Amino acid sequence: MAVNLLENSGFEADWGEESSHRVVVFPAGGDPYETELGEFHTPPGWVSWYHHDPGEWDQPEVGDIRREHVP
Repeated sequence: MAVNLLENSGFEADWGEESSHRVVVFPAGGDPYETELGEFHTPPGWVSWYHHDPGEWDQPEVGDIRREHVP
């Protein structure tokens, strides 16, 4: 039987346990950097990241968008 090596692979952990605003940004033409952004609510065991190229690839939002949280 295969072993799942991903932590919180099914998003079963409560986001309140360890949710963070940490994100890794990969800017076009620049070096990646880590920061905290309020629009990012990264689930436990995961790392949020995005490619940033203003006008082409802008900042997304990350969060718990299950139907019971966002009508």
